[in-house]
Amino acid sequence: MHHANINTVLGEQLVSLARLACDHAYAPYSEFPVGVSILASDGRIFTGVNVENASYGLTICGERSAFVSAISCGAKEFLGIAIFTPTETASFPCGACRQFMAEFCSNVPIFIGCNKGEIVHTSVVDLLPNSFHFSQGDKTSISTYERTPQQLAMCIDIDNVLAASDSTMRKCIERVTNGRVHLSYDDICSFDYWRCSDIHGQQITYEEWKVCHDLFSSPEIISQIAVLPGAVEAVKELSKGFKIHFATSRLPAARQATLEWLHSHGFPSEDTHFVSSGQKHQAVGPVWACVEDDLNQAMAFAKSGCLFPLVISHPWNALGDRTWAIRRVTGWEQVLDILL
Repeated sequence: MHHANINTVLGEQLVSLARLACDHAYAPYSEFPVGVSILASDGRIFTGVNVENASYGLTICGERSAFVSAISCGAKEFLGIAIFTPTETASFPCGACRQFMAEFCSNVPIFIGCNKGEIVHTSVVDLLPNSFHFSQGDKTSISTYERTPQQLAMCIDIDNVLAASDSTMRKCIERVTNGRVHLSYDDICSFDYWRCSDIHGQQITYEEWKVCHDLFSSPEIISQIAVLPGAVEAVKELSKGFKIHFATSRLPAARQATLEWLHSHGFPSEDTHFVSSGQKHQAVGPVWACVEDDLNQAMAFAKSGCLFPLVISHPWNALGDRTWAIRRVTGWEQVLDILL
C-alpha cells in the first residue's frame, strides 16, 4: 500500500471506525464520549471507548481501552490509531494515554477526527516526545508501514461486483412475466427487485420473484452472465497481496454453476462462501477490505472491523444510508487505486 493512501484513506477509515465505537462510550458524568480504533500489524482492528465510574479515578480512557483490548488478543505491533469525539474541534489524548500508547508505539500515525470532518494527523512521538522507558532502545520502530502482512484477508461479492448479474436478472423477470414487467437498470432502486416498478408502474409479485430467482440459479443462465469490466485483472492483481474470499447469497442450487463460472473466467474458486443474505461478515471472518454492492452488508463488514468497506455504485445503493464508514467506488480501477 502506498504511503499517500495510508495518510488519507487509512486515516479516514480508522476515524470512521472510531466514530462507530464512540456510540458505545459510557460517559454519564462528563458527557464527553470518546471512540478509538487501532490497526494491528496483522490487519486486525481493535476499538475502545471511555468507560467512566462514579469513583472518578476508576475511569478508563478510550485510548487505553482500545490498547488493552488489542494486547489481550495477542496484538503487539501497530500501524495506526484513530480517535473520534463528537466535538467541533479535534480533542487530543490526555497525558496518561500518551504515555500508555508510547509503551507500544511511537512512530505510529494518529488520526484525530471530530464532527466538523477535519482529521488532524499526528503521531505518538509528536504528542509525547520524551516518553518514559526503562530502556533507551526504541521499542516501537517495528511499526513501519512496510511490515504490513502480504496476506491480509479480503472478501469480494459476486453478483454485480464480479458478475453483470443485474441485466441477466431483468431478462429473467421479463421472461417469467411474459413481458408484462420490463425493468431498466435505472428502475432498480431497491436491492429487492420485487419492490421496483418499470416505466409503466408494473411490478413483479413476490411469488413471481421466487420463480425468477430459481430461473436465474439454473446452470444455463449463470453460464451466460458476463464479467464486469476490469474484474478479472483487478482480482489477479489483488491476489498478490490479499487472501481473496468470494462470498455470495445465491441459492444452493446455483453453487456448482457459480464455481464453474468463476473457474471459467480465471477466478480462484477454492475460497468461495455460499451464505445467507447479510451474513457474509460472519461466515468469512475478519477482513481488511470488502467489495460489495449491498450497503447493509458493507456496513456489517465495517462494524465487524473491516478497514476498507467498498461499495460498487449502482442505482439500488445510491439511496439509503450514506454513512461515512463506506467508500463508494465506480468500478475496479478505483478499487485498485484505493487498495494498492
